Amino acid sequence: MRFLALLGPDLGASGEALLRRAAEDDPHCLLAAVEEPWAGSSLAQYSRALLIDLVEAYYIESDTEASYEPLVREGIRRHGFHGLASPMAAPWYGPFLAMFRYDFVGGVACLNRLLDHATRFQTRFQTLRLSTPRWGEINHVAEEDQGVELSLLGTSRRYAGLPDAWQWYRVVYTGPLPCTSALQALEIVCDQLLEDGWIQPDELIHTLMSDCGNLAMPALAYGIMVRHIERFQRNLDPFLVEPFVWQAETRRVVQEQAGLVGNPWGRPASRRAGSAVA
Repeated sequence: MRFLALLGPDLGASGEALLRRAAEDDPHCLLAAVEEPWAGSSLAQYSRALLIDLVEAYYIESDTEASYEPLVREGIRRHGFHGLASPMAAPWYGPFLAMFRYDFVGGVACLNRLLDHATRFQTRFQTLRLSTPRWGEINHVAEEDQGVELSLLGTSRRYAGLPDAWQWYRVVYTGPLPCTSALQALEIVCDQLLEDGWIQPDELIHTLMSDCGNLAMPALAYGIMVRHIERFQRNLDPFLVEPFVWQAETRRVVQEQAGLVGNPWGRPASRRAGSAVA
């Protein structure tokens, strides 16, 4: 799989067919195809749609595969091993930087599907853990009982996830590590697009939030808007009227000041994030 993914434009229809067959029959074996350095860029050079399909096939565990064991409760397959001294999550892990750079809109939609799955799985597991009288008696939790109701784009929508999903992009290691890596990669690409003038503030927020059903993406959008507040004053208002946003940001700032959150790339957390509550 590694060598197929690295063929780039030379992959061809037969190579694509092999990768898609693996994605359908045994998605675990795609680890090398999506996690190998440069594999994401090579796949995107051949087909951005193929890269997105392989990302979803590998990282999203189906309900039949997903485990509810205490140490495996994320619904997202993990990164490959990067070495003992390596960070657990980083923006250059996996194919995410390439995915966003080659297909920003499609890549964001793909990440939202990963985050939707991860946050719903996390909420379901937490609810089952607290409500199930005996381990193993698993009952499905109604979708409407999960998450938080917020009005961030003018209409009310339920965003799935526990409160700590708000901090996933800040490297708290409480959520799936590939999701944390992807959120960091997306933050870098968003900053680059804004600085180079390739995207307007309204368009960026619409792209991030239009297909979003999780709490992790609004947190990233909020962090970007606060750091670029001169561009996003109008877009920030719907976030600031939500009590949950103030509660989540207060919790994040307190934990970061107390040193309970990972510090991405060794840079001061307060300079990188910014907050309306700080």
